[in-house]
Amino acid sequence: MALLLLAALSSGGGTVRRPAVGGTVVWRYAEPVRTASPWAALTFSEWQVVSLVHEGLYRLTGDGSPDPALATASPEGDAGGAGPKRFTIRLRDARFHDGSRLTAPDVAASFEAVQRGPTAALLDGITWRIADSGAVVITTLLDAEALARRLASPGLVIARASSPAVGLGAFRLVALTSDGLTLTRHERYHAGLPWLDGVVGTYATRVVSGAIGVADDTAASGAHLTFEALTPLPGFVQVPVPAGESIGVVLSRSCLLAAARLVKTRAPRSEIARRLPGTEVAGAGGAAEAGAPGGVRPYLAVADWLMGPIRDAFAFAEPWPLEPIGPERLLAAVQDGRPHDGVVVPWVAVVSPAAMARRYGGTYVPLVSRSRRASFSVRLRGTTFTSAGTLDLSRAFLIPAAPTGVAP
Repeated sequence: MALLLLAALSSGGGTVRRPAVGGTVVWRYAEPVRTASPWAALTFSEWQVVSLVHEGLYRLTGDGSPDPALATASPEGDAGGAGPKRFTIRLRDARFHDGSRLTAPDVAASFEAVQRGPTAALLDGITWRIADSGAVVITTLLDAEALARRLASPGLVIARASSPAVGLGAFRLVALTSDGLTLTRHERYHAGLPWLDGVVGTYATRVVSGAIGVADDTAASGAHLTFEALTPLPGFVQVPVPAGESIGVVLSRSCLLAAARLVKTRAPRSEIARRLPGTEVAGAGGAAEAGAPGGVRPYLAVADWLMGPIRDAFAFAEPWPLEPIGPERLLAAVQDGRPHDGVVVPWVAVVSPAAMARRYGGTYVPLVSRSRRASFSVRLRGTTFTSAGTLDLSRAFLIPAAPTGVAP
């Protein structure tokens, strides 16, 4: 996939000029970015920010094999036997965005934070301790390669426990508001100074007939990147994102059986797919039917950025009490289910929704699946995909515009 993307990036024709350090990528997104914390990210756009700001012990290469990132080498240890294995992971000299050095306690604190969040399943069967040498010692049934592959998950990046927006990635978060964000390059990034000066994100939602999407004026507005365009834009390259997402309902353990059955069998999947661009029906289930048997009224909370399309889709199947909830309540609602029977949320492929539902004792009912496409200007080169399907811009650069305004 990485080779495919690199080939697509070269499709502008002509000879690519030698890149000059500098330039800011403008990214337009149509769903909220309210956190850069890897322990609270829910939307695809939030995971894109996480991948720019944070770094893990390992990363996946283009062919899917793990490569050291914050670790200096592959896990060291005894690979033989069928029982638990002990591996030592040594850390490279890397600095957080605040200038402090990475230490083994930072890794331990990050893992402990993961255990309290929605990606906790990634650490199933893994224990760790800090060695006197300053390395991290991990005990697991996984072999060395499988362990490195697991640790390459974007859900296991290393962040400052006391300030989870502070990371070790190629870009540093400077500002984050409801309207957009600003990232600047990390001057002491361990893998070398990024070409780009930074990334500016703008929140550009347009709702038409209940559908969420970025208007086709992305190119005219000077943006270089969006994941929301449904059709190819002039002067842009469009390629499929290797990881998809689903939108569904996490039903609480306290949900009445009749209400759970109602949601599973009668949720208007086709109507939701029609109102959310780039989606298709996921899972089994017949056509939606109006009303609810026996007076059961499933009470659903909806992530606020999905409220419009979800409300409109459910409108003909009343009674379906819906309440929008913001990000500060979303994780809590997913975890305990009260006072809601279910929570409608999107999930990206960082950890499986089924694992998330199992952890909190509920059930996950997929309603629609969504396939993302990365649309980026032909001026933006040198990008690859991360294992979460986000774009890695650590070695990306912008080709200077030709005098005519057309990229070379």
